[in-house]
Amino acid sequence: YNWVLANNVDAVRSLSLTAADIYYSAGDSVYGVPKRKTNQMCGDAGEACAEVVHREDGAALRVSSMVWDGAGTIFAVEQESGSIQRFACGSLSTHLMEKVCDAPGAHSIALLAHSSTSSALMAAKGGALACFCVVLSIVLPMF
Repeated sequence: YNWVLANNVDAVRSLSLTAADIYYSAGDSVYGVPKRKTNQMCGDAGEACAEVVHREDGAALRVSSMVWDGAGTIFAVEQESGSIQRFACGSLSTHLMEKVCDAPGAHSIALLAHSSTSSALMAAKGGALACFCVVLSIVLPMF
């Protein structure tokens, strides 16, 4: 039995799992699929994968990395704008990306620690590390 997730694209650039859904970026889009439907292929019977985010300015997305905060937000490295962005992930409806901070040259992001009130996110930039402290969804530079 094979599970198919992203047969609607040629290549997946990043992947993030939440409690209920799987998000992946490909091309200039971010898609979402409920975990309970991973045995169905996008495109079956005309069903399309849900495109779940758009930039406010309508520009193309180039998400290279995503991480779920354990609550209702996914943080993403958006290379086209050189920034860390976030979007709500409680549903697979379309959400706007919201800029958190500039991060030119960043290519990946990871969740370092997690609690109900704070988490630490780290964005990697060409070998150098930029660390951000997230407190109640407000990002403040640590350095």
